Amino acid sequence: MSNQPVCTLRDGRIKVVVWQNNGNGNNKKPFYSATVTKSYQDDKGEWQETNSLTGNEMVRASTLLARAYSRYHHQVDMPKDMQ
Repeated sequence: MSNQPVCTLRDGRIKVVVWQNNGNGNNKKPFYSATVTKSYQDDKGEWQETNSLTGNEMVRASTLLARAYSRYHHQVDMPKDMQ
């Protein structure tokens, strides 16, 4: 993954971070990956992150992932002169 995310999308405490990765081997084409986290406060009131989501949170995360996909998949699949 790169050092800096290319995009961060949020819905309340749900966060999707999109990363641009460099291809390797014969395929030098960049590709994108995403991480999904939920923020919460622990018993001491300190903020933590988890990858565990409830049913409603999964729907919200899937909406964020769909937005990220529609934003970035064309950048990889389309020739540069068409972007």
